[in-house]
Amino acid sequence: MDEFIGSIQFNQNGDLLLSSSYLTFQSWTGFIGVLPKSDISNNSKILLSKLRIKKKFHSAPSVARWTTNESILIGNDSGDVELLNLSESSEDNFEVVMSKCQHDGIVTCLDTKFDSNLALSGSDDATIKVWDLNESMSKHTYRAHDFSITSLTFKPNETDCFISTSQDYKSLLWDTRKDKPALNFKHNLTGFPSCSAMSTNDLNMIVLGSEFGELGVYDVRNLSQNMIRKVHDRLIRQIKINQKNLIATVSEDCTTKVSQVVKPSVLNEMDLKTIYSCKHGDYVTGIDWDLRNDSEFVTCSWDGFVKTHLIDLKMQNGH
Repeated sequence: MDEFIGSIQFNQNGDLLLSSSYLTFQSWTGFIGVLPKSDISNNSKILLSKLRIKKKFHSAPSVARWTTNESILIGNDSGDVELLNLSESSEDNFEVVMSKCQHDGIVTCLDTKFDSNLALSGSDDATIKVWDLNESMSKHTYRAHDFSITSLTFKPNETDCFISTSQDYKSLLWDTRKDKPALNFKHNLTGFPSCSAMSTNDLNMIVLGSEFGELGVYDVRNLSQNMIRKVHDRLIRQIKINQKNLIATVSEDCTTKVSQVVKPSVLNEMDLKTIYSCKHGDYVTGIDWDLRNDSEFVTCSWDGFVKTHLIDLKMQNGH
């Protein structure tokens, strides 16, 4: 049985959350698993079926995200959004807090803010939902896109502002406090934006990835000024930015890369330099930086492997 690992994320304790899906006869199914980072050696193959802490689903979990060190939000291909708590007293180690089917298509993306009661979900049905996890319900539904939502990203330290991208080629900046909450900005990518990220170190930095492997870096103070470079050969699945503003990407070209923004002496001229590259045996689907170590990140792939990666920050800083 092939296990296609679809998402990966650290919590603040360093535990890894993984979601997996696979084909059983004519239907997709899957499960999620939690394991300590200390259990993962470099280039190790993780069989989720062997994990002690796991939960099986009758529909495939498309994405999973921590909301606290003990709580997990799941998006399924049935359109369900589920909130689970880790529970030693439960037979499968998880207690279901919420299970709501309010999307009419696959849940394609989620974003959560740690220790916040708010979360975002996007779907193939082209809708975005804002969830109140304390009330176990969606409080808003937005229909500003025409096709499947490809990514949702909260602005760091805020719950009213976020980015959405879609297969309709639009990228929107949201501020839900406004009467007209969505602002469409021209990203100038060749294909549709497939993923998004915001820097926690530079709150003006937005990064988008495209279906054709392009990476776009933008400044919210002047969105017409942007830097676009082709980094991958195929669609970029996910982007993660660390505290040093290193941009890690994973792609359907089976590679993960780390790019660095280079600022030469010429004013207002910047470039992107690839400082690290590694290959998986299949689509690379998920990525996350270690919250306790700016030089280390993990990736997961449809090849069933979880890999750890180390970046020599001293070499990159020229020391």
